[in-house]
Amino acid sequence: METDRTELWFIRHCQSYGNVRLPNEPEHLPDDYPLTPTGLRQAVAIASRFEKGDVDAIYASTLLRTVQTIYPAAVKLDMRIKLVPELMEFTTKIPMTDPDVIARDYPRAFFRDLDGLDIANETPEDAVRRADKILTEILAENEGAKRILIVTHGGFIGYLVRRALGLSLPEPFQWELENGGITAVALRRNELPLLLCANDRAHLNAGLM
Repeated sequence: METDRTELWFIRHCQSYGNVRLPNEPEHLPDDYPLTPTGLRQAVAIASRFEKGDVDAIYASTLLRTVQTIYPAAVKLDMRIKLVPELMEFTTKIPMTDPDVIARDYPRAFFRDLDGLDIANETPEDAVRRADKILTEILAENEGAKRILIVTHGGFIGYLVRRALGLSLPEPFQWELENGGITAVALRRNELPLLLCANDRAHLNAGLM
């Protein structure tokens, strides 16, 4: 990999009970849907994309479905997951999954802070500012990193990708980013950003599902 660029791999969480209607849905907090059995298998498939040394940092929102999505990869890579509220889904009504649940079931994940974020009434303009803030912070925290995984949600991922590519509102097209899909952008020194892939789901079609 080139030494003068940082790859941001944006991953939409895998299939959750909020994406499909299935019987026997487990109990959960409002807006905090866990992954379905299919989603859990998709998470294992995502882990197949990476080997130790491929990734410098992992970030996810403070909701259960993003943690479950990237947890198999974190175990494989022997890495921790930093949970930040700024990666939360657009207009989510709760600040985070119960921290005691995360500590008990997903010890590789940790909250950057427990203050949460009130975005229940967020506007698109607010989301643009939030995307700019969190990507600026992530890049500052990982100066010189070659690859960073960022696990987020279908409603917010477009704002992050647009920020990484230097695009602005209004969008000239509709993002179609599916569960478990990866969109990667390379930030290059003194060059324009490079879109490496968009909604890549090859890992879900490699005989792993």
